[in-house]
Amino acid sequence: MQTVAVTALLRNEASKWLHSTLNAWSDFADTIIALDDGSTDGTLELLHSNPKVQVSERNGSAMWGSESETRRQL
Repeated sequence: MQTVAVTALLRNEASKWLHSTLNAWSDFADTIIALDDGSTDGTLELLHSNPKVQVSERNGSAMWGSESETRRQL
């Protein structure tokens, strides 16, 4: 049996594409793994409202600019 996972690095995406994209991903993914970089716009609430999403929050310095380290964490 195969498992399909979607991974995403996010920051302040609630008012942009996140809602519709989570719905689309949920149609085919078994799990969605999201790493949030200190969102302040409701992104975390939106992520937590979807039962397929596993959320990790990055604390400390922003992930942008240190993508390889962040992808390892994800």
